[in-house]
Amino acid sequence: MTLTTVSFAFLIVATLLVRLLLTSKERWTALAVINLLMLMVVAGRLAPLAIALILVAWLLMRQGGAKMQRWRLVAVIVLGLIFLIGPKLNPHLESERQFPMLIGASYLAFCLIGLAVDRTRGHVTKVGFVDFWNWISFFPSFTAGPIRRYMPFVEQLSTSTRLQDIWWGATRLLIGIFKRLVLVSMLTPTANFLNETGASTWQCWLGMYAYTLKIYLDFSAYTDIALGAAGMLGLKIEENFNWPYLATNISTFWKRWHMSLTGWLRDYLFIPLGGSRAGWPRTALNTVVIMVVIGLWHGLAWHYLAWGLYHAAGLLIYRAYTDLFRGGDRGIRPGLWRRLGAGLFTFHFVAFGWLLFACDVQQAWRVVVTMFTGG
Repeated sequence: MTLTTVSFAFLIVATLLVRLLLTSKERWTALAVINLLMLMVVAGRLAPLAIALILVAWLLMRQGGAKMQRWRLVAVIVLGLIFLIGPKLNPHLESERQFPMLIGASYLAFCLIGLAVDRTRGHVTKVGFVDFWNWISFFPSFTAGPIRRYMPFVEQLSTSTRLQDIWWGATRLLIGIFKRLVLVSMLTPTANFLNETGASTWQCWLGMYAYTLKIYLDFSAYTDIALGAAGMLGLKIEENFNWPYLATNISTFWKRWHMSLTGWLRDYLFIPLGGSRAGWPRTALNTVVIMVVIGLWHGLAWHYLAWGLYHAAGLLIYRAYTDLFRGGDRGIRPGLWRRLGAGLFTFHFVAFGWLLFACDVQQAWRVVVTMFTGG
């Protein structure tokens, strides 16, 4: 967790009291203050920069009538891309030229760009400051997502908190903390075998399986904590994972993995580029673009690019297979044994892909060679 356990717990208790004791208008003003305090704790000396970014984005999006002008959309996109891409360039820049490392900048950028597109399309016509501030700076999901849509969030601000929401949220939050502090910690030493030059065959295999579980538990733990904290306040935010390792094909895996990111890219990039309805060459190009963006979103490094291209190839091969043998019908449900076989194959395709995520390209290749030849 980015925040310490004590400070996060304090924020949850304080916000829960605000939610339960104050009237609707008062509690969202109080929540705005709590979100501001959280941002100041997390961003530290960069808090004024983060606040300035949010205020500029709001000023751009609050104007423009029912549909925001396109120049405002371009301005928000440029602003978001600076904070999205800039810090990822730091490993390649001299120290005095590096961009400020604002925690949560990538999620912040995606949220702002998504809202700007919705304003331009006319899907959102009014952006009040308090609603906007609570949406963009909502402390349970500010640092590690999920990526949130504006309207589904603000439409809940007038709802009340029920006892069952508090219990559900507390349970989900504790599950996330258990994953992060216990299960991830247990798997980390074994997963680290992947980056040891002298790892044996069995250590490489164990390392791959451990890393595969670790990365899911680590990512999903943050989502559990965010959803749990939001649930305790009577709010629902986007899910990020839906048992992705039980998918029986790579397309279904990506519908279940990091769903707020893949859903955002589908709605704001893949479909505007033409989606899958403009013929095979265009579909292939769009698929590669999306997967490259997902890969480089994690960092501007060759192994992230290779990981994105690896999954793009998997998606295109699966699409070609279904077009050739199923007439393009990807909704056919195979029998039990075929589902088991397809599930195992998909799981291992994803697991081998994680080698490119965990290691640089050369080390990933050494691990694969060791796994199958003994080194």
